[in-house]
Amino acid sequence: MKTQNEQVSRTRDYRTFYALLREMRGGVPEDELKETWVSNYTNGRTTSAQEMTNVEFALMLGAMELHVRETDPKFVELNKWRKRVMAAIGGWLKSRNRTENAAVIKAIACRAAGKDDFNKIPLNRLRAIYGEWCGKNKVSVETVGIMKEFEGSLAMMN
Repeated sequence: MKTQNEQVSRTRDYRTFYALLREMRGGVPEDELKETWVSNYTNGRTTSAQEMTNVEFALMLGAMELHVRETDPKFVELNKWRKRVMAAIGGWLKSRNRTENAAVIKAIACRAAGKDDFNKIPLNRLRAIYGEWCGKNKVSVETVGIMKEFEGSLAMMN
C-alpha cells in the first residue's frame, strides 16, 4: 500500500512546477517568484508549495502553464492570425447581413482548413484563409459599388 506522501507526490508535479518557474523568471530570483505564485494561490496563507492543497497546486500549475504559453512568441503570432481570420470572415458575413458570431465564424474557418478545432489550424493555413476572405471582402465591396453605379444609371434613363 502506498503512503500518503507517495500519493501526494503523484498528484503534484514539482518538476513541472520548477521548470515553469525557470521559464518565467525574467530577472526575478526563482525563490521570490515561487513565493509570489504560492502566496497568490493560497490567498496569503503560505509561501510553501508543500503546504498547498492539491486543488490550489493544480490551479496554480495550470495558470503558470497558461502564462508561459501566452508569452511564447509562436502562441502570440498564432493568436494574432486567428483574430485576423475571425475579423475577415466576420466582415464578409456582416456585408451579407448574415449571422456573425464566434461559433459560426470558427466553424467556417475550420471547414476551410479541414480541421475540427479552430485552435488546431496551423499558421500557414490561417494566413491562406485570411487572404481568401479578404479577397472575398474586396470583391464584395467592389460589386456593391458597381451595382450602385448601375442602379444610378438606370434611374437616370427613366
